[in-house]
Amino acid sequence: MGSRLMHLLISDLVCKELSIKQRGDMLLGAIAPDANSEKGDTHFLGAQFKYGVNRRWEYGRFITKYKERITEPFMLGYLTHLVADEVWAMKSYFSGFEERLKKEPTLYDHYHHDFRLCNAKLNEMFISEGLYEALNSAAYIPIMDELDEKNVIVLKKQALEDFNYPVEHIQQEMSVFSLDEILAYMERSAYRALDVCRSQLGIIHT
Repeated sequence: MGSRLMHLLISDLVCKELSIKQRGDMLLGAIAPDANSEKGDTHFLGAQFKYGVNRRWEYGRFITKYKERITEPFMLGYLTHLVADEVWAMKSYFSGFEERLKKEPTLYDHYHHDFRLCNAKLNEMFISEGLYEALNSAAYIPIMDELDEKNVIVLKKQALEDFNYPVEHIQQEMSVFSLDEILAYMERSAYRALDVCRSQLGIIHT
């Protein structure tokens, strides 16, 4: 799945496109699904789709359960996270990357090291966008069966720490992914999430 910073940037693009004013609420919602160590419930794990053996996120179940509150910025951010995870799952499965992870256990460490390097590069690209300030100001955490408020607060702190990075990470080459690959994933996720969110808001895009 994408990193916390990737999810923040994807959600922020959706937030801007939809002209949502409560930017911080949407950003906090965008990382909330990762607040629990066991992510099956928070990611609405199901068995409908066959791709991605361990990645069967079904965001439709989230929409159905919280349809009365789905237009809240926090919930839209949560939804963008689930959509982005599905995009990542499809990418990993159909590219064969998921099978590589099974066969090459050490690849997982390189994968996460790439994410740390990527955080620095993304921060440099989007540093003036006010993401840190918006997330830092977010305080609203809705009551959800799947979430523990304390865990979300801890995750928010961790996400804010992602904005601090060793300067050498900016130029250091990634070994598993390329920056262009990550940016393409983020763009695809944002466009897909926009389609899904617009359908919930009743917005017709022309």
